[in-house]
Amino acid sequence: MKAQIRLSATLFSATLALASPNPVAGLMDTISVFSFSQTGVGEAPDTQIVHVGAQMNIRTVSTWDNGGAKASDFNTDAFTIPAAHNIIAGGGITASIVFRNEALSDSAFMDWITRNASGDTVPYNSITVGARRGNIASPGFRAHILEHAKVQIDAGAPAIFFDEINAGFSGNTYNGNEGFDDYHLRAFNHWLVQKYPSYTKADFISHYSMSASNALDPSGDLDNLTTNFNYRTYLSSHGWASTPRSTSNPLQVEWGKPADNRMKLTSTDFIETSTTNWWKEIVDSTRSYSRTKYNREILITSNGIEPFVDFNTIGMYEYNTDNNGSEAAYVPVNGTDFDGTRSLQTIFRNLRKENVSVAGNVPAVLFIDWPTTFMNRYYAFTPTRKMDYWRVVGAEAYSNGLFPAFHLRTSMPGDPTAVDMGIIDSLKNLAAYYRSHQTLYQGLVWDSLTAQVSATTVAVSSAGQPSTSRTHVFLVNHNDNHGIVIQKNLTVTLPFSKSPAGVTLYSPDEANARNLPFTYANGTLSISLDQLLYSAVIVIDTDPALVRTLEARTEQNTSFAVHGEILFRAGNAPLWIARDRDVKGRR
Repeated sequence: MKAQIRLSATLFSATLALASPNPVAGLMDTISVFSFSQTGVGEAPDTQIVHVGAQMNIRTVSTWDNGGAKASDFNTDAFTIPAAHNIIAGGGITASIVFRNEALSDSAFMDWITRNASGDTVPYNSITVGARRGNIASPGFRAHILEHAKVQIDAGAPAIFFDEINAGFSGNTYNGNEGFDDYHLRAFNHWLVQKYPSYTKADFISHYSMSASNALDPSGDLDNLTTNFNYRTYLSSHGWASTPRSTSNPLQVEWGKPADNRMKLTSTDFIETSTTNWWKEIVDSTRSYSRTKYNREILITSNGIEPFVDFNTIGMYEYNTDNNGSEAAYVPVNGTDFDGTRSLQTIFRNLRKENVSVAGNVPAVLFIDWPTTFMNRYYAFTPTRKMDYWRVVGAEAYSNGLFPAFHLRTSMPGDPTAVDMGIIDSLKNLAAYYRSHQTLYQGLVWDSLTAQVSATTVAVSSAGQPSTSRTHVFLVNHNDNHGIVIQKNLTVTLPFSKSPAGVTLYSPDEANARNLPFTYANGTLSISLDQLLYSAVIVIDTDPALVRTLEARTEQNTSFAVHGEILFRAGNAPLWIARDRDVKGRR
């Protein structure tokens, strides 16, 4: 056992991420439209998934409290029916919450679960009675997670969502007092000796105020927590058992403090590097099982921003630290109403950059996590304002390199579905637009230039598309007064190397693409846009052969109903779509 731990300890380095477990290269490059609908493991599939028609439903079923312990537990229609409609319907695993009935014995269960700095187990009755956090350092618990993954692969799941893979360090009061089990303590001893190979026992005593009776001895048995260093004993002797992450603790910097649902490959502390290593082991083993047994790939994601995945799925929940250490209000409100004036652009840009730095060029998908305050806020919106949320916040995600997962349902009893909320057809129409225009959001290089717009209540971003030599400028309207107010007579300017061959507007609020007028002088391109409802993409072509030519519009002051919505056109003005009661300021 000692030799095995020493071998695994040699992997605890900041460079381990360079050995990627070979995600499915390129497959996610053509997927840009996502939904979220989760049912129970054995339940019939949600018909909303096929009705809305996104390209992927990110978590269709998920294990919980021994549900889904064997392949026969699953209703395989949940995977096969969407697949018949070219929709990837993923499975899911709760990768940190575990219950006693999932283990074969009391001793196995106790081996799986986390400990605090006093060595006690950590109850999570606030989640549900009997819940515990699984300990990712436990080989038994990692094997348990892998077994669930194998079962879902056997049941036909084309993708697996590993939920909260690194949540076993939070403490049940979010004080960080968790993860201090024997497995982590033994690995910590190896990690310290590897990091400081020239240190003697006297050096460790001197540098970290260890006592002679509980000091790390590199020449001793590093796995023996009685005769060698025991970090829990160290914390207790210094009075830090209840506050192990105290800044007074000199070993805290070495131990580290991970953020829930985030891994940072550049971190050099023990918890971050070891957790990343064990996560890689789980991913490698999952891929290997699917490839060996079925000769097929399995798409892998996790809640948050993690490495080694085919795409990341970022849960939007309160108490996050995504706004420069403060909470990002992913469902912004004014009272109980949706507040469309508040832009999430800066936060979305930062998430995109973090995703690239951790996982590489893979999609990052946003979903409203549950049960959360943010989901309750969303439920409280009227149907009109729920759709305003997706047309504004969803568009802003697309406009900054992320992808929204349109919400259809949770597996919580009593939670409303998109049908119950009266928005299913509106979501279908919106998803259909993004699916038919998915190439507008693929293969983009961000932050290559800066565009400006004449209205302060319009968010603007831009990206290049090297495969077409096009530049895309994204606009999102934040002019909101309990309903989105149309912006008129906008001017978009940006530095450009030459006069373009053509400029085209695409919008989910307009029935057809159309050419836009522009001027070019002294290295600056100026584009005129007569009106903007929710969002638009301006595509700037430099190759005359790629310019879209559109027939002149001759319709005069007409309107007609489509799918319960109204399309308004005035003279040669552009077409846009909105519910009659939604729109203020139209002609």
